[in-house]
Amino acid sequence: MQSEYLWTMKTHLTIVLLTLTLTLFCQSASIEIKSKTDSKKKKILKFDRIYEIGTRDTVYYSQIVGSNDSCLKLGIVKITIDSVKTVKRLLKGSEKIYHSTQHIDTICISFSRINYLKKDLLKDRKWLDPISWTLIGGGVGGLTVQLSTLGKDSDIKVWMGVVSGLCIITFPILFIGTRTIKYDMRNTWTF
Repeated sequence: MQSEYLWTMKTHLTIVLLTLTLTLFCQSASIEIKSKTDSKKKKILKFDRIYEIGTRDTVYYSQIVGSNDSCLKLGIVKITIDSVKTVKRLLKGSEKIYHSTQHIDTICISFSRINYLKKDLLKDRKWLDPISWTLIGGGVGGLTVQLSTLGKDSDIKVWMGVVSGLCIITFPILFIGTRTIKYDMRNTWTF
């Protein structure tokens, strides 16, 4: 009697462990979309990016959390302010301190409601900040060089060469770095 009990417990434990390992290893961190015109053309959308998802009435900027057969699950970050505390300082006056909590809600959008998906060509755009400031500096430098050397012709050619070199180098990098890829889910692509 006891050996049968142990055998059934081992069997149940094995089934539970197999089910857990299958659910852990079979979950994918991406979703595949297919072209409606070319059956060989497929794109994989990974879950680690922020997407712009346009529906009939709303545009969501969110990360894809998961999907099933009929809907796309999005993680929406909501920040709620719990309390406001006023602190009085002697030299600075009074100051308000906000205490907030942050939690992620998931919403499900059906595939039939999605009009388009947009993603950035590059995952991280933080490295574009110094390049954009260089381009802005080149444009401002070009204006100031022209204004400061109105009567002199010799210095303007050298400085305009430097400024145009800055603009020529940084503009294509910014142009490529700010591109987005748009998938039209109504006409061209399907889940």
